[in-house]
Amino acid sequence: MPTPRPGKAGGAALAALAADPGPDNLLLVVTSRPEKDTWASAWFKAFDRHGIFVEVKPVEIGRLPQWIVARGGRLGLAFDPGAAELLAERVEGNLLAAQQEIDKLALLQPGGRVDLDAVQSAVANSARYDVFQLGEAALAGDAARSLRILDGLRAEGVEPPLVLWAICRELRALADLRNGVARKGYGPMAERHEALVKRAAKRTAGQAIEPWFAAAACVDRQVKGQAGAAGGNAWTTLTGLVAAIAGAGLPPAALRG
Repeated sequence: MPTPRPGKAGGAALAALAADPGPDNLLLVVTSRPEKDTWASAWFKAFDRHGIFVEVKPVEIGRLPQWIVARGGRLGLAFDPGAAELLAERVEGNLLAAQQEIDKLALLQPGGRVDLDAVQSAVANSARYDVFQLGEAALAGDAARSLRILDGLRAEGVEPPLVLWAICRELRALADLRNGVARKGYGPMAERHEALVKRAAKRTAGQAIEPWFAAAACVDRQVKGQAGAAGGNAWTTLTGLVAAIAGAGLPPAALRG
């Protein structure tokens, strides 16, 4: 399920199936992170009572190197800090690939130390990104990671309108906070997102953000083929826009594609 809200009829059906799935049936429900009211819903309680509930929390990029070090330690590997960070960059958003690369390093260097050279020579770039990670990295002021995610999205075939939507989502949240406009957060990660926006507002205090909205409008025209004589490339303008939001301090010309 895309969300943990199946509706009244859907919830009743799920509760009934969980209570009596039939001897030859295995019912598996995969959904996004449960929200507060989900835990108290009848269908969720039925699953918890008659089956097994497994919560899988995402490993954020800031915690991924430690996760890699711990996983490697189980196989007798000792990761240098720089090596763990490089591996985290190459597998961000793809924990299956991370475990596969750790397993491969264990075969190549059983019980040994894993340094930067070992990761560079043995580990493929298997990172998987989404547009929400891009917006969060830009808000956090991490220009290098923001541009790495943007390049990854482009390589994976993500279209500019979707990237633009995610960036505008964060720009509107930032502008609203700076203007004192209250707004609700986004879904189950609302608290974390709100903290990111607050830090971004503090970081950009006194800085004009109108040029960012102008650059976003430019991307929209470029995507639609309405840029006129100005022309330009949507990805080039997006790169300048993302870098500017992340604090790279690019000149205004860089926001015009």
